[in-house]
Amino acid sequence: MTTRQTLKKAASSKGDVFALVSDGVMFEVWKLCKNYDSNVKGGTRQTWRYVEKDMVEAAALKLFERRTK
Repeated sequence: MTTRQTLKKAASSKGDVFALVSDGVMFEVWKLCKNYDSNVKGGTRQTWRYVEKDMVEAAALKLFERRTK
């Protein structure tokens, strides 16, 4: 079992939060999403959803930088 590490976290100009994650070999970009849920206090549940997985470092960094402008 491999563990993933968050390398960077940043917010876009719209306020969306993105994370660059790696398991040491492959890289991934994730986005923090907010969705309505009547079972949660306040009515909003936050979950991480991937934007793209199984990328090489250069491609992942490029996507992360583009999304966080």
